[in-house]
Amino acid sequence: MTITREALAADLAARHDLDETAAVEAVTIYAEQLGAPDGDLTDTDAEHIDLALQAHLTHDTGRPLDVITEATEAKRSADETAADADRTWRAAIRNALADGQRVVDVAEAAGISRERVYQIRDGRR
Repeated sequence: MTITREALAADLAARHDLDETAAVEAVTIYAEQLGAPDGDLTDTDAEHIDLALQAHLTHDTGRPLDVITEATEAKRSADETAADADRTWRAAIRNALADGQRVVDVAEAAGISRERVYQIRDGRR
């Protein structure tokens, strides 16, 4: 599925208590960083943008690890479908690494090995 940039920005503005103009600007910047400068965004792109924005707004270096822990718990529960929970979990891991978190800390937060973190980062599994 896809989502328009405007719809994503409106959703992010409401959920994160942002000015809509700031939300549109954030979506534009993050979409360019993801290599999707024009058009609608995939659900995966939207998840990455949301997680990146959450990390940016918290200005807390531990927050990306909290997102991984939350995603790991959601993946283990029946709250989300397995595929959605897995995508969110993988996105949280990639975003934490992109944010500069140490692989060992990411692995600990996700309850997996460092090798598995590298596999997820590189898209090998």
